[in-house]
Amino acid sequence: LAASEAPWPRVLADLKTGEADVALCQWYSLQNARTNILSDALVENRIVFVKRAADRWDYQGLDSLAGKRVAVIRGAYYETSFDRATFFAKDAAASLGGNLKKVAAGRDDLIGADVLRDAAGLAFHHIGVADGVEHEVLPWST
Repeated sequence: LAASEAPWPRVLADLKTGEADVALCQWYSLQNARTNILSDALVENRIVFVKRAADRWDYQGLDSLAGKRVAVIRGAYYETSFDRATFFAKDAAASLGGNLKKVAAGRDDLIGADVLRDAAGLAFHHIGVADGVEHEVLPWST
């Protein structure tokens, strides 16, 4: 058994070609159910926003994203209402690291992050309140 970490678009491609047998932290969606064999939930997960600590924005429901630029992971499923929303911009990148750079540079306002998928990446990049970054929990996502 070998395990590795890869950008999410590569994980999805590797599943399709048979290069990978298992992918952890997949959210249930109709598309995932059509293309993959999904087990019962093994863990509970949630979506959070990562933002600059100096940003006074506070999550007050999906409507509070109006006019924001939200960095997302290309190919990742977040939640149907989030994915279908058109009143804020979604800026896709292959990795959390790329999204962190965009938020730090002010090109995006927030990152939509999957706690289980992205927690290791946040730790790897040594991101924390001391670096001017904080997390806001999206309460509608479990």
